[in-house]
Amino acid sequence: MNAIGEITNMISGQTRQKLGDLDRSLKAAIATLIMAENYTIIHITKHPIIAIPFATHNGEFTGKVYFEE
Repeated sequence: MNAIGEITNMISGQTRQKLGDLDRSLKAAIATLIMAENYTIIHITKHPIIAIPFATHNGEFTGKVYFEE
């Protein structure tokens, strides 16, 4: 599961670098990994949430991200 957190950090780092190149800034929150069945996450935001599903040989998971001003 550490690999998922590392992938998240890599994507976040690359995104912040690219936005920096465009004179934009992005502050990232700490990535959180939750493993559970029938688990509901309540997001405290009014902004759209991007959900990215992944399927691997070891199972499926969904990455979620949202941006606030």
